[in-house]
Amino acid sequence: MGLRFIIGRAGTGKTTLCMEEIIAQQNTGKKRQVLIVPEQFTSQAERDLIEKTGHNAILTAEVLSFGRLAHRVFSKKGIGSRIPLGDIGKSMALRKILLQEKEQISYFQSVMDKPGFIDQLGLTLSEFFQYRISPEMTEELSLSENLSHGAREKLKDLTHIHRSYLEFLKQEYISADETLGLLAERLDDSLGFSDTEFWLDGFYGFTPQEYDVIRRLLQVSPQVNITLTMDENSFRGAFLPPSAPFYEPYMTKKKLTALAEELGLTPVAPTILKENRRAETDALKNLEKEYFYSFFRKAPLAESVHITACPNLQEEIRFAAGKILRLIREEQIRFRDIAIVTNAMEVYEKNLRGILAEYDIPYFIDARRETASHPLVSLLTALLDILVYDFKYDAMFAYLKSGLTPLTTEEIDILENYVLAYGIKGYKWKQEYWDYGLVREGAEAIEAINGLREKIMLPFAPFLNLPKTASFHTFIRLILQHLDTLQAAETLENWANAAAAEGNLNRAEEYRQIWQLVMDVLEKADAILGKEELTLPEMAKILEAGLEKCTMGVIPPTADSLLIGDLERSRLPEIKYLFVLGVNEGILPSPATAQGIFTENERDLLTAQGMELANGGKRKVFEENYLIYRGLTKPSRGLWLTYAAADSEGKELSPSSLIENLRKLDETLPITALQGFTPEETSPEAAFHLLGNEMRKYSEETPISPLWQDIYRFFDEHEAWENRLAMLKKGIGKTGRPERLAPKTAKALYGKNILSSVSRLERFAGCPFSFFAEYGLKAEERRLYQLHTPDLGSLFHEVLELFSNKLEEDSIPWKDLTKEKTAALIETCVDEAAPRLGDRILMESAANQYLVRRLKRVSVKAAWTLVQHLQMGDFTPAGYEVGFGLHEALPPIVIELGDGGSLILNGKIDRVDLLDAEGTRYVKIIDYKSGNKTFRFQDIYYGLQLQLLIYLDAYMKYYEKTGAALKPGGVFYFRIAEPTLSLEKEVSAEQIEKTLFENMKMSGLLLQEDALIQSLDRSLKPEGAKDFSGASAIVPVGFTKKGDFSASSNLASEEQYDAILQFVTQRTREIGQAMKAGIISPAPFKDGQRSPCSYCKYRSICRHDYEEKPKWRKLKKINKADFWTEIMPEESHSK
Repeated sequence: MGLRFIIGRAGTGKTTLCMEEIIAQQNTGKKRQVLIVPEQFTSQAERDLIEKTGHNAILTAEVLSFGRLAHRVFSKKGIGSRIPLGDIGKSMALRKILLQEKEQISYFQSVMDKPGFIDQLGLTLSEFFQYRISPEMTEELSLSENLSHGAREKLKDLTHIHRSYLEFLKQEYISADETLGLLAERLDDSLGFSDTEFWLDGFYGFTPQEYDVIRRLLQVSPQVNITLTMDENSFRGAFLPPSAPFYEPYMTKKKLTALAEELGLTPVAPTILKENRRAETDALKNLEKEYFYSFFRKAPLAESVHITACPNLQEEIRFAAGKILRLIREEQIRFRDIAIVTNAMEVYEKNLRGILAEYDIPYFIDARRETASHPLVSLLTALLDILVYDFKYDAMFAYLKSGLTPLTTEEIDILENYVLAYGIKGYKWKQEYWDYGLVREGAEAIEAINGLREKIMLPFAPFLNLPKTASFHTFIRLILQHLDTLQAAETLENWANAAAAEGNLNRAEEYRQIWQLVMDVLEKADAILGKEELTLPEMAKILEAGLEKCTMGVIPPTADSLLIGDLERSRLPEIKYLFVLGVNEGILPSPATAQGIFTENERDLLTAQGMELANGGKRKVFEENYLIYRGLTKPSRGLWLTYAAADSEGKELSPSSLIENLRKLDETLPITALQGFTPEETSPEAAFHLLGNEMRKYSEETPISPLWQDIYRFFDEHEAWENRLAMLKKGIGKTGRPERLAPKTAKALYGKNILSSVSRLERFAGCPFSFFAEYGLKAEERRLYQLHTPDLGSLFHEVLELFSNKLEEDSIPWKDLTKEKTAALIETCVDEAAPRLGDRILMESAANQYLVRRLKRVSVKAAWTLVQHLQMGDFTPAGYEVGFGLHEALPPIVIELGDGGSLILNGKIDRVDLLDAEGTRYVKIIDYKSGNKTFRFQDIYYGLQLQLLIYLDAYMKYYEKTGAALKPGGVFYFRIAEPTLSLEKEVSAEQIEKTLFENMKMSGLLLQEDALIQSLDRSLKPEGAKDFSGASAIVPVGFTKKGDFSASSNLASEEQYDAILQFVTQRTREIGQAMKAGIISPAPFKDGQRSPCSYCKYRSICRHDYEEKPKWRKLKKINKADFWTEIMPEESHSK
């Protein structure tokens, strides 16, 4: 019996020596040989050993991991009646324990339900098993004053959990964490290992449990051979500091030597390998030899080591793919001779798959795949959420969109739009009949939507009768029944067959594997917890824990595949070229992060208290440097390192310190910027992808280059590319931004006469494309069952209309209203209007009920302010919601256009007030607004605010035809809002009320006539006063101490009113003519911070380039004086 070390630096042939000696021994037939490698290396090691034998089999030798050795031993010696738990079973068991121990757990209470916690807890418990840490040890340590409060509290919770987990295992289970401990117990002479030689390769350290197994192997086997990657000086050294390059394997050698001495074994002479047998170039030999000494040594690397800076990770992958194709063509090597590694597989994997497929490179990713996003797992996770959270929207449509339900994509879209529009969730799914919003649509529409509802709800029927607590076995049986009703297994098999027919064998294998994986989870849950009586949320959490732990192994699709793996963890075969992607700071080396529950600081404190754990952060840094060394020295001919200059959002990234270290070794080693397109480093698919970009750049000034002309000709001459090239040319022909419609299209859209409204014309003036998208294309946002600002505006309008109508019906004069009567009437009107808003949305929740109370408060304030306005003047309301258009009180507004057609406008005036004074009848138009709209001359000038004046003009012209002589009294916006007040000092309640009233002043334009001003606000000239004074709290007019109009007054003479009414009519005509001309260009205006883009729902599709100059349609500032000068240039106006 003996322990033999095989020592050598990377590339000296340690693995080759092991395999050659194993094969030589196999050929003698005298002894059996067992090669033990890390679990993730077993398949590759087995392939390598078979390849080296020259036969298709290995007879008296086998490749195992410690775990597989345990299974081999247990198959002979047995493990009694205990059931193997596995990682999935462990996760479910831990979730059950957390649920049971909830009252005993304090520190982890807030995080125990968060994603990933079970994984971290599982890692910590595994560490406890590996390092033989018992609940008694953690309980004792939890009382130590030398630990932080957080560490002590964690230890208390972990003691409870660990103890419960051990109690659970004692029932009838064995966990993977116990396997090696049990293996060490069962390894004895009866297993017949006296003629078996063991070889341990690929390790640089062992856990205490593994040392126990090695101890037993040394006792039962004639010889144990262990390879360690280190140089001879380190191997023979008496002491190495933790920062030494080979510290980790040195400490391993030291522990193993002590173990052999303890067992009294005769020392076996070590085998020391010195020559680098892997590297074929001096540069790679230099890299291996001097890697750790860059701070004081120099060595040429540029011959075989290349560093390339790329704009982003996609370009990194494209660069690597191009180089790989070139190497394959020029060096006549195989894809399997090349590997790509990265330390950020989760970031790179998706793009690697897409780009390598585009370059037609067969690849194999050496990593187990997560299954969380697989349709079957998505369906089950969503099903559990549906049952626990009572058919919530997100869960329902994650379930339906899995592709495993009986609805088509179109049916799901129809249903989703309906569900979102009418707020269907919870109990509404279980209703027998839906007719929300469909009464007008008719019986056919109601029948169709209910048909979809029934089709979905049928498989859920058994779950609806489930009691509050049930046996886990019953719940699992219902899930299996549900999957059977959906015919999920048949669908997956069909998908697998379709993928295989398309040549996608990986995908086909995934579809076949996933069903068995999920069945294993359900069977494991039934076996472990089937008899338990649990609540629905508890059962769901346990199953979710099992599903989260599911991973899938994939077999390489072909023997000749590019290997993609993790730089530090993947076992690479003998390769000629290696590409390392993502050589960025924070990725390689990776930032030191603690594994499991404890922080790095807590680990240091626990270690100081004598609790041995896995290596902490400081040791990990040195350990990782050692692993990077092992990875970088894998290729025999060439090494490429690439890094990204920016992330996907354009944020700058820094290259790794590794690059700086290599350039210290060789100061001439260049960093090459990514070169342009190279035909030798591409595939037809990738070239076609780039061809579109080149064709877009083409213009008369910059014709397409001869190279791209040749590439275009290649695709044009090959029939296989005919359709795609035709589509590309058609797409390139489209301009980036639509400017105007063809005359024929415009005519088809609008006809001879344009039927529209003034608000739509204002929308066109703001941005033609936004108008076209909504009213031309009729593009609609998905309706959602929620309140929007326009909905509240509509409610306020309806409430004020109901209020006004009630006054009219009950013959109540506005002047007789009191504040109390106004409030009572308004509250009645809100109660009447609120249920009609958006299919009773205001009645749906407590939050919306509160909103109703707030709406009452705002509406009462607004109505009482309007009442006071009328009571302080002499105008009388003459009409509410006065409509223009067909079937309305007044005819539509018709404006003649230049081509003989007409612009026909409809609309509604919120309120019309009339005044008879001194033989003249004045008209006042009021528009209620719930937003921030105020009267602005600049907006009128640019056509953004036409409504009030167009309505006034139309109203006056209509009644002039009836013989009534009318004058424009004024046009006003009244803002419906809850006024706020900022107080710096204490004031009386009366003063607050007065200030709030003033804050609700209307904005607008009034006629400059004393009789009219007096009738709008009598407070400006109280009875007995000779002159006007003060400022109105109702309309925008005020007076200076001298009796002149204040600068803030908005007044117009009769001539000015005539001019402004003519101007808005002409501006309206111009907008109508622009519409008929087919103008649809995205041309948003910008006025300070104001722009229609701020609230435009079509911003994502307009393709307006905000980087262009000018970025916006800048509006020239037009103040009141400028406005009158512009529209009445021949006269001078000072008001």
